[in-house]
Amino acid sequence: MAMAPLSIAFGMVVLCIGCHGTRPGQRLAAWSSGKAAWKSARKELGDQELWDKPNSCDPRVLRSSAPLTVLFGLSTIWDRMQHRREADGVADKPLEVHVLGAAYPFEGRSDWSLLAAQRPPEVPKVRVSLVLGTPFQSDNVPPLHNQPNSLLGLRNDTAAGRWSDKRSEIICEGGGQWGTESLDKNWSKADLCRDHGNGLEVVCIEKYYQEVRDQLPKPDIAVMFSPGFPQLARRTWDDVLVRLLNNKVPALISDVTVVPSWGYKLTVPAFGKQPIIPGARWNPKESRNIGEDWQTWLAMKKYGAYRAKARRGPFPILHKEDGQILAKNAVVQIYHGYKPSRKPVQLPSADDIAKYHQLFQTANWESLGNDRCPVSELKKALAFPTSKPFDDAVREMYIGDYQQTAKRHNAHSPFKEKELAILSKYGLLQGKADNVAKRKIKRWRLKAWLFIFKNLGCENY
Repeated sequence: MAMAPLSIAFGMVVLCIGCHGTRPGQRLAAWSSGKAAWKSARKELGDQELWDKPNSCDPRVLRSSAPLTVLFGLSTIWDRMQHRREADGVADKPLEVHVLGAAYPFEGRSDWSLLAAQRPPEVPKVRVSLVLGTPFQSDNVPPLHNQPNSLLGLRNDTAAGRWSDKRSEIICEGGGQWGTESLDKNWSKADLCRDHGNGLEVVCIEKYYQEVRDQLPKPDIAVMFSPGFPQLARRTWDDVLVRLLNNKVPALISDVTVVPSWGYKLTVPAFGKQPIIPGARWNPKESRNIGEDWQTWLAMKKYGAYRAKARRGPFPILHKEDGQILAKNAVVQIYHGYKPSRKPVQLPSADDIAKYHQLFQTANWESLGNDRCPVSELKKALAFPTSKPFDDAVREMYIGDYQQTAKRHNAHSPFKEKELAILSKYGLLQGKADNVAKRKIKRWRLKAWLFIFKNLGCENY
């Protein structure tokens, strides 16, 4: 039996989870009111602990985490965005929200009317463009029932869900109010991807953003949930990020973090003893060992991006994994253009691309991969050049692991003098009469990665 929509009244507003649209005359607190908008939603949506305990199979959470996270971001920077809309002459036009790297099991399962219902009077409509390069990929949410990545025959009738190492998925199949079969019974693309007639339009585009961005209205804000850059396999983000920064489009990036326990008051040892509550300031610079928010911070720092906000997300999706709590949407960062002292980043030129492709085509790829990192994946990750800031971020992310690998290799089977010189040039090993800490480390481009994979392996990738 399908779980009925949940309506919750608070003050003059009604929060309706699963209704896919508010009833005529209803109005939620506008995001222009700042903290009041997201705080009231968090407080009134179910029990008070809904967002502070494992909840990855709770329909209310799956339908509201994404739109309410965007609501939270808008409530923190709306003045800045409204000034820009006024300057561009679009203050009375629909708010254009581009959700990049979206997928139906998360962004497509969401009730975006929750966001549209909280728009201020000056915004006539919210248009959410879901850009779905990998439409049915599940990323720390349960798969959609009876869809291409659906898991069958497994059950766990609790809101917490269960992580399956074998499937690399959250499992909450089965009966009861937490089963994805009942949650997704009435889900369809046709119902999601349409003008809902209530101030919300959802556009679904099953392509990558680079292929369609020029055909879409200019975004007021670009949203990315767990994008994973600057991982080597996520290098396609470079072109996207540079163009967003160069066009001064606010970028809301919501990341995963992993901690031993979770609660309303969250203590992170790297941040000190002061507990961090939902919506409070977050320091991604210090969270290297606990979350992907550090990766986001690293890449955006290399670009010289201006960080408008970094906060603990009030609307996380939580599940237990390997004895810890994995929190999706745990950290929200918003970047908007560049710092005053930084110039716009230049993407690779046509000449750079031609030289890169020439080396790519002549490389001996078959000698580099193995079962843990197939050649096809290496080639896919490195099929194109990226900007210098992104290359620098990738290098900083991986250099520590590869330094340890180089040290172990050299102790067991010493490198030749020529190899040592190259390793030193890339900052991976100290050569003779050379202080690697004081010399300028050479940029890791394709030539560097080919050398690294050949001499140090690809396991760290």
